[in-house]
Amino acid sequence: MCKTPAGWNATALLIDELRGENESLEQIQVGQETIPLLWVVPITPYEADLILNQGIEDFDVLVESSHFSIIDPSRS
Repeated sequence: MCKTPAGWNATALLIDELRGENESLEQIQVGQETIPLLWVVPITPYEADLILNQGIEDFDVLVESSHFSIIDPSRS
């Protein structure tokens, strides 16, 4: 059984490139180096199933049509 904080609907994590936020957050500058960032995004069981069975593109469509922030673990 998965234990999550009270109020969270997310029960899994997506580790991927930036999704649904400002593109300026895709990388950081450290001295002369540009470091690409991976994001850890809490996802719901429905979203995990969508990604696994239909692909990340369908998840992106869902995120774009939602009024919730992708980083809100209590979204439904």
